[in-house]
Amino acid sequence: MEEMIVLSPSHKEAIRALEKAKLGPSPTMEQEMSTWDARWRAEALDHYLPQGWSFGIQKDEKLVAYSLIQPLLFFRGLTQTLWVEWFSAQTPESAQKLVEVVYRWARDKHIQAVVVESHKPFAQAFEESPFSTAVQDGLLTLKTSKMK
Repeated sequence: MEEMIVLSPSHKEAIRALEKAKLGPSPTMEQEMSTWDARWRAEALDHYLPQGWSFGIQKDEKLVAYSLIQPLLFFRGLTQTLWVEWFSAQTPESAQKLVEVVYRWARDKHIQAVVVESHKPFAQAFEESPFSTAVQDGLLTLKTSKMK
């Protein structure tokens, strides 16, 4: 059974294990070096996880999907925006569940939009969501309130 959770610093190693598993059993030197500036590197997790805005999905007590998120104030004329720094899911179903939670959380907190970089590999999950989206200047925006 899948369980939605708010991530905390205690989930740091589970996130790193999930991402490193994607590299395969014998990652190349280039793959290892790419982790040094990955959005889920240790110092990024140290920033995002204590904030309480990031979510994950656990299945049988194992992390199968997660998002790294933070609120932005006064971004592109909006009072409150939710920035998705990184998003990872093992299955399309988990990705869609996580997008829905991010969207509903933003609406619940009266945040005007959810923003992701449109070229990131996870942006497709947001594009395929049933929520109103727009792309401008490389950013995909999910509208969570009436906005121009």
